[in-house]
Amino acid sequence: MVSEVEKSIKVLSERYRGRLRLSNCYDYDNQGNKIPFLEFAGACCPICGRDHYCMINAKGTRVICTKVPNDGKRRLNGWVYEINGEKPIAFNEKVAAKQRPKTNQQAPAQTIDMLYRIVLSMRPLSAKHRQDLLDRGLSAERIDNYAGHPGFGSFLTDSTYWKKKQYHDMQLGFNKAENDEVVFKSRWNYLFQHLNLAEDSWKGVPGFYLKESQIRTYNKQGEKVVSKGAAPYFGNKTEGLMVPYYNEKNQMVGFQVRVDHIGTQVKVLRYPDKKYWVEIEADGDTNEYTVRVSGPGFDSEEGTVIEQGHFNDGEEITVNFEMGLQKVTFEIKKGGKYFWISSANKKEGASWTTPVQVAYNPKITQLEADDPVLKRYIEKPKAVWLTEGGLKALVAVDNLAKNFSEEELNVYGRDVLAVAGVSSYRKFFDKLKALHVSSVTTAYDMDFKSNPQVKENYKSLIRELLKQGYKVRIAYWSKEKGLDDALVNKSEFRFKDIK
Repeated sequence: MVSEVEKSIKVLSERYRGRLRLSNCYDYDNQGNKIPFLEFAGACCPICGRDHYCMINAKGTRVICTKVPNDGKRRLNGWVYEINGEKPIAFNEKVAAKQRPKTNQQAPAQTIDMLYRIVLSMRPLSAKHRQDLLDRGLSAERIDNYAGHPGFGSFLTDSTYWKKKQYHDMQLGFNKAENDEVVFKSRWNYLFQHLNLAEDSWKGVPGFYLKESQIRTYNKQGEKVVSKGAAPYFGNKTEGLMVPYYNEKNQMVGFQVRVDHIGTQVKVLRYPDKKYWVEIEADGDTNEYTVRVSGPGFDSEEGTVIEQGHFNDGEEITVNFEMGLQKVTFEIKKGGKYFWISSANKKEGASWTTPVQVAYNPKITQLEADDPVLKRYIEKPKAVWLTEGGLKALVAVDNLAKNFSEEELNVYGRDVLAVAGVSSYRKFFDKLKALHVSSVTTAYDMDFKSNPQVKENYKSLIRELLKQGYKVRIAYWSKEKGLDDALVNKSEFRFKDIK
C-alpha cells in the first residue's frame, strides 16, 4: 500500500525533477494539522535552484529556502515562501500519521554514550582512515583514545561485510519454537544478553531501529514457509569514517559518516533521437565523466565512448555527436561529504536533533562525565572557538597549543565548538550558556567573504552573540580555507575585536 507521504513525494519529485526525502520537521495548515516537510535531495528548490538543504511541505504549498532571504521571519534555518500557481496535493494527515513508522523518544545522553562506545568497539578504525586522520593533523593519541574509548571508527555496509565474510549487526540467528514460529535475533540481542543489559537498551538511541527480514523454512508437514521478523540494527547506507559528536560531559551523542566516495547525480536535460541510447558515468571523487552512446553506427555492446572530461558541480554540459546532428545536454551534481547516522524515520527508530560538537582540550578530554574536575571546568567562565564541522573541531583543538602560548589560549580559548553547517548557528547558544562562556573567537571558513549564504549566517551569528552580551572576536588567516588546516600548517593568524 502506498502511503500518503509516498504519494506526495512521487508527485513533487516529478514536479521538481529529482529526489525528495521525509524530514523530521513539520508544517501546519490553516486548521492546525501537521504536514511533514520533505527535504530536497536531488530535486531542485523552486526558489534557489539548489538540490539540497531546502525543504517543501508535503502539500507542495510552502518552501523553506536556506539560501535566498526575504523580508519574512526565518524558520527552520531558512526563509518561508508560499508556492502560488501550483495545485496543492491532497494530503490526509490522519492517514499519514497512522502510516508513519513509530519512533521512540531520544534516550538520555548517558545511554546513548554507552551504546555508542559499544558501536565503536564493533567498528574498528581501518588503516586507511587512520592514516587519513594522521594526515589531517590529528595525533595518534587523540585518534586511539578519546574520553576513554577509540576516537573514531569505520563504517561498512552489510554487502561489504558479507563479501569479507565478517559478522555484522544483522548476522541473523533464529530459534524455531514448537509451533513453528521463528524468532529473529541480531548480533545486538546476544550482545545485550552477554553484557547484562536490557533487551530494549537500544531504543531511543539515534541510528538504532528494528530492521525487518525474512527466512524460508519448512513446517512439520514439510511445506515451505516464509517467516518474517525484525531485530535491533544499527545502520547507515554509506561507508566511511565515523566521526563522533560530544556534549559538554564528554558523552557521545551523535555520529557523522565522512563518506569514502562522494556520490553523484546526473540529470539529462536534452536527449538525442530515441534510436540512440546514452549512458553517462560520473565520479564524485575525481570530478571526471564519461559519455557512451549505443545505436546506429555504434557497434560496441558496452557503448562507444564519445567524450571524457572533468565537470564542475552543477555545470551544464553539452556533447555533440554524429557530426553535430545529435547532442545530449546534462548536468552533474555531487552529493555531500558527511551524513548523519540517523533512524528518525525507521521502525522503532529514535527522534533527535543534530548536536553541537564540544571538542575539549586534551587535558579535559580524558575526564569522565561524573568527574568533579570536569564539573568545575564547565562552571568556570571561559573563552571558546566557534567553527563549522565536527571533525574540523577535533583537528583544531588538537593543534591549538602548537600555535598559541598559554596566555593567548586564555584569551582566544582552549576548546572548540562546532555546528554541522553554517545555517545551524543558533544551536551554539544553549551550549555557550551551559559551558559558562564569556568570550568567543569565531573561525568560520575563509570562503565566507565570497559565499553569500555563509556570509549572511556569519553576520547573524555575530549580531546575536553581541546581543547576548558575549565578547566577540573574529579570527583571520591567510591561505587555508578552514581553521583546522590553518592550525596544522601554522598559518599566521590575526584577530579583530567586534563591538
